[in-house]
Amino acid sequence: LVNYAMALDLLGDLTDEESLYEKAIEILSHVVQASPESLAARYQLALSASHLGELTSDASSYEKAIEILKELLQEDPDDEQAWSDLG
Repeated sequence: LVNYAMALDLLGDLTDEESLYEKAIEILSHVVQASPESLAARYQLALSASHLGELTSDASSYEKAIEILKELLQEDPDDEQAWSDLG
């Protein structure tokens, strides 16, 4: 499911379709709820929320992405990619 959501996110990047990001976020939210220990799902959820925020200028999407990235960095403060994305 994470790979499918990543594909939807990428397709959203290519087509600028808001609904693709929303579907990716929906799928990833379910995955994270079922497996909160999945760092890959949580990281991708942050990216998809950030991409949706960028497309729609929606501050709440950015806030969600920042919240998730901060949680990931609390667990792994050496995660360079998460630091980069947070910036």
